[in-house]
Amino acid sequence: MPASRHVSLGNVRGFIRKRTICTGICLSALVFASASGPVVTYTGSSNPKMAAAESTPFRFFLVASADQPLVDALGGVDPVKGVDVRQSPFDKEAQVPPGWRLGMYRRQGPHMIALQSPTLSRHLSELERDVPRIVPPDFTGPVVIDYEPWWALWERTPNTPSAGAVDALDGDYKDDWRDYINEHKPHLVQGLSPEQAETIYKRTYESFVRTFLLATYYKCKQLRPRAQWGFYNYPQVLIVSDLTPPGVQGYGDLTHRASRLNDENGWLYETVDFVAPRIYPSRMVVEHNPTTAERQAGRISRSVHEAWLSSMVRESARLAKGKPVYPLHSAIYYTRHDFEHQPVTQFHHEEVFRVLSENGAAGVIIWHAVKDRDGLDQWNSLWQNQLKPAGINANRSINGPGSGS
Repeated sequence: MPASRHVSLGNVRGFIRKRTICTGICLSALVFASASGPVVTYTGSSNPKMAAAESTPFRFFLVASADQPLVDALGGVDPVKGVDVRQSPFDKEAQVPPGWRLGMYRRQGPHMIALQSPTLSRHLSELERDVPRIVPPDFTGPVVIDYEPWWALWERTPNTPSAGAVDALDGDYKDDWRDYINEHKPHLVQGLSPEQAETIYKRTYESFVRTFLLATYYKCKQLRPRAQWGFYNYPQVLIVSDLTPPGVQGYGDLTHRASRLNDENGWLYETVDFVAPRIYPSRMVVEHNPTTAERQAGRISRSVHEAWLSSMVRESARLAKGKPVYPLHSAIYYTRHDFEHQPVTQFHHEEVFRVLSENGAAGVIIWHAVKDRDGLDQWNSLWQNQLKPAGINANRSINGPGSGS
């Protein structure tokens, strides 16, 4: 989801500076595990393997809503959630709650969770309050927990150096964790070389995040056992990266370093009920004259698009090992090119749905959020002119002419 979403800062004040992390917080109960990872002692329902039958149709989920100020301005009614999906293959039996609505998640970085809820007891208590507010007792669809933009793997977590406050949304996730260890667990790195200390930072970070994610899953599953639970953007989106050879789109043939790194998160894929990679369009698929189109910034041919998207799905299916794969798609472009936030074309949608189904996805989740009345007008146009007709056409092609719409 976009970084502009509201984030709760908890009880930490903005004037606290990065290098002066507040004292008086009991951290003695925070225990870091060995390199093999921590043992999670929280109890939850067992996670049965969700191997889909071959006859199961490809599903189209729609998760679209308006921000609260717009809902309030319209008399408390969410006009986006009320969209009429009849005569289309889409249903609303999926949820993508933002991280700030679920427990003690802190977008600033896991160091904030370690400071505010070191044993995760407060986090679990808040989940007991939050989950029933969001997920109905009889809900059976997928729930994608949107915890971002720091990740379970140290190497895939971004880091932008900053001198901001400890609770600042400044993207220095690794530096903040290093500071946390140096100030509150100095014995772990005392006397070590920089290279040895970096190993400790990585190990403690990954152990803590692993414990946090597993504890979250088990508590959510315990509270709503009929719902299916997973995490947003695992495996992480990849287009062109130094984790793959030059010229490779996405994960390529799944033999590269990017895939080997994903294997380090095997514990997550063994636990969750489904896998939900992010595939928001950032490049535009051109229907005609692809050779000319590829000379324009951000425009790609069908073959390039298919090479990238199919690798994302195949990597997700490899890691899921029989569990459903529900990629998250968007009705607008998330890009830095000149078509940012413009409608994804009907042709592009149909290409996405086709590639997903042909490469093993069990369905697709369309996520969209509306902030104001202009956004509402755009959504109504997106739904009627691009998304709905694309879904109808793709449903007939994928699930057969007799499938319901």
